Amino acid sequence: MRQERCPSCGKKLYYDSSLLFWRCKRCKRIYTHHDLQIKHIYTRRPHNIARRSRPRRGPYGTNHNNLFSSIAKLLLCLLAIAGLGITAWTGYRLFTHQIDSLTGILIFLTEIGLLIWIIRVLRSPRFRLKKPSFNLVFWSLVAIALACAFVGIEPMSSAKSRATSYAGQVWQTIIVSSQSSTTVPVEQVSPPSKPPPPVPTPQLPNISVLELEQETFRLINNERERAGILPTRWDDKLYKLSKAHTENMANQGRLFHTPTGASYAENAWGASWGGINRVNLAKVIVDSWMSSPLHRAWILHGSLRTSVVSIVDDNRGQYASWTFWTGEAGAGPALVRKAYNLWMSETGGSIPWLKWLYEIKGYPSNTSWLLQ
Repeated sequence: MRQERCPSCGKKLYYDSSLLFWRCKRCKRIYTHHDLQIKHIYTRRPHNIARRSRPRRGPYGTNHNNLFSSIAKLLLCLLAIAGLGITAWTGYRLFTHQIDSLTGILIFLTEIGLLIWIIRVLRSPRFRLKKPSFNLVFWSLVAIALACAFVGIEPMSSAKSRATSYAGQVWQTIIVSSQSSTTVPVEQVSPPSKPPPPVPTPQLPNISVLELEQETFRLINNERERAGILPTRWDDKLYKLSKAHTENMANQGRLFHTPTGASYAENAWGASWGGINRVNLAKVIVDSWMSSPLHRAWILHGSLRTSVVSIVDDNRGQYASWTFWTGEAGAGPALVRKAYNLWMSETGGSIPWLKWLYEIKGYPSNTSWLLQ
């Protein structure tokens, strides 16, 4: 059978015997036997093909054009993989409020546009059939990264250790939250340590919970300004998350923290017996946090720019949360990092954080191990 050429690009066609037509590898067009008989296809060749010289070949018959195209595709595949990682990281920082919203959205959209352009180039006829494939490059990089991590080559080994520690901490948090027996009772983590004797309370002034939350928020910002730190601003979206957490604590009758890895965290306070006068409740909550070194360190953390206060005061008890975005916290206060590193060195994460802190270390009555 005579070798046919594509009428559009002049590339040699190959015959598909199963579907009985010719196909062009370059422009992806399909021709039937009738298509190739018209316009003198057998005798006429495109003008750009008629003058084309034989491609230069190096040693062992290697085509330089194919070699350069393969190298270019390899670089594009690596660039696409790097673009995927950078875009995912930017999206995470934008979601956790680590960067300004407007700037983050512009950077995120720009990265997506460049990534789409790279993918379209890879899927163009020039590179689609070239080797290596994108899947081969991607999984090769994954295999190399895993091998480096387990062999001990930096920085893959450190990343593996951090990922393993983080996964173990998340798992321990899930176990702690699912087992009420391992959680710390309200009396051990909130002042006062013992419920006061039931005393008939006088008629309380008409102070709403929202006014109580705003007063507590104001007192916290006063403490920050007194320490020479900028006050935080209120965020309605964060307030909804904080209120849901405080309601959950009131429903369960105990204190607990948001699982590690969430976009927000909090200082928690609670008195399951209630009965504290609303006139003094805001000051009692703030004084309780300021008398605890770890809670005080978070309140006076200079990196925080946004925070809210949510309070529940009803027949379920009195509970409060001072909540902030973890994306604004950076590495966290130095005192908190010290306690965390000590917890990891002593337990390796095998003992829940709250159980180790309050039951084993005796916090907050015993803080000599933390402040020395």
